[in-house]
Amino acid sequence: MIFISTAHRTFEFQSVDDAIKFVQTAVKKKDTLWIHTGDELYPCLAVCTNEPYAAINFFQDD
Repeated sequence: MIFISTAHRTFEFQSVDDAIKFVQTAVKKKDTLWIHTGDELYPCLAVCTNEPYAAINFFQDD
């Protein structure tokens, strides 16, 4: 399972394709996405978006 958290809520996805579609839509807004798997928040990717730009950071642990 893939979890994508925004400032407003956390979304759960069963497939990578569905998660990618969500990210492609979300990057059109100014937002921060935290992408992780499982029950733990880390490791994760943090994607800060501000169309047309994005910054991606990887966090191994807290």
